[in-house]
Amino acid sequence: LPGKGMVDLRRLTAEILGQRLALSATLSPAPHGGLSWQGFASIEGEFSQVIQRLDASKLFKGGTVHALISGKGLLLPDKPWWQHLQGRLRLRADDGRVLEGGTMTKLLAASSLADLLHYLTLSRKDLSGPGMLYKHLQLEASLDGGVAHIRRLAMRASAMDIAGRGTLRLDNGDIDLMTVVRPLQNLDAIL
Repeated sequence: LPGKGMVDLRRLTAEILGQRLALSATLSPAPHGGLSWQGFASIEGEFSQVIQRLDASKLFKGGTVHALISGKGLLLPDKPWWQHLQGRLRLRADDGRVLEGGTMTKLLAASSLADLLHYLTLSRKDLSGPGMLYKHLQLEASLDGGVAHIRRLAMRASAMDIAGRGTLRLDNGDIDLMTVVRPLQNLDAIL
């Protein structure tokens, strides 16, 4: 390629499996093979589809995601793209479901007075369907060679609020989180 193999992508947009990707990056040949890149990418689409590669995708259903990754990495033909990833990730998912939770989350959601009108008309989506419905899920993480170090995790649902931090391994989907859970948040507000 001209310019000693360097490519400056000002704006590359693509739609892959229903996900919208916007990318701006500089690509250059790496000294020992492969392609070095530096820039940022924006991803929008269905949250459970975006994380489908991870085992964590079994925990989530639906949701609309907006994610921004800024950093650098090395693309090698025989290695996953995220193996040499360094940078930051900001993610927000809205209106999805955490498929784990069971009866307790349904009881906690039922005690929520946040959507009283829909409760009285028996049209609360958080009380029907699998798992627990969340309104917002936000995450900030630093990326270091296939490990996402989650600095901030926050989830708002009718059943509870959750905050936490920990790690997520991109190679196998292992999640190690320390969380604080606040159930009955509406009861606290009334008291």
